[in-house]
Amino acid sequence: MAVAAKSFVEKLACYKKTLVLSFLFFLITLIIVQDLIEASVNNFSFYFSESFLFSSFWWLFIPLGYIQYKFCNSNFKNKLTYCYLAVIVPVVFHLIAFPLLVQLLSSLFLDHTFAFRQTWYYTLSEHLYQLILVYTVPLAVFLVYRSKELPQKGETTFPALESAAKENSPVSALAITDNNRHFNIALAEVIYFTASTPYVTVFDGQKKYLITDTLKALTEKLPAGDFVRIHKSSIVNINRVTQFTSRLNGDYDITMDNGTVLRVSRNYARDFKERFNQSHPVTSK
Repeated sequence: MAVAAKSFVEKLACYKKTLVLSFLFFLITLIIVQDLIEASVNNFSFYFSESFLFSSFWWLFIPLGYIQYKFCNSNFKNKLTYCYLAVIVPVVFHLIAFPLLVQLLSSLFLDHTFAFRQTWYYTLSEHLYQLILVYTVPLAVFLVYRSKELPQKGETTFPALESAAKENSPVSALAITDNNRHFNIALAEVIYFTASTPYVTVFDGQKKYLITDTLKALTEKLPAGDFVRIHKSSIVNINRVTQFTSRLNGDYDITMDNGTVLRVSRNYARDFKERFNQSHPVTSK
């Protein structure tokens, strides 16, 4: 069940942009239809432009919710300190941003302008409880979800890496938990690591495993001579790289010994090429 859940999270992350946009489109359509029905029932005039404009209240949840998630994810260890800020700040910002957005868009595209104060009072009276719920409930679920991922007292996420770091000895294996199986993977067999928030994917050429850590923390634990960061979301085993090819824009494509092609960001290209040339002289294009 745990493996299936992790696999589902991986697939969900790949389609998150499409899902978010689809949900936003569905929500806007639902709001407009609701306004149309309400106007019809109460014998009011219906204005599509105004209905669409005020649906922007829900648009703002996407960028602000994303910022809230990134904030909580980076400060998770201090969750008790930051959880109040993670709710209060987006609620206050939303209360200010929505009336400003309505005022700006109505002044640009409508015949009349909705004043900031008018929209602010309307939002405060009609939507305050929705703001608090939307910014609180997902945060609470996130905190509970992440709490279950944290190692228990006395445990470590990477036993092999942690013990080697304490002893200042070379690391040779990575401890993996796959469903109910616990085993070690030799680091020499690992081809690359990629970020799959809130996990890191480990690929050994045969199968992908999900482990709980960040690439930044992982970089500090891995042997520097064998692994190199090639992108903000990727670390590769330099000994498994067979060639690299320039994209002529500062980026590079690298080919691993199993045929996998990965991209080297220009920000990491210099360090990668130096490490590649040091590890083994292979013909580059």
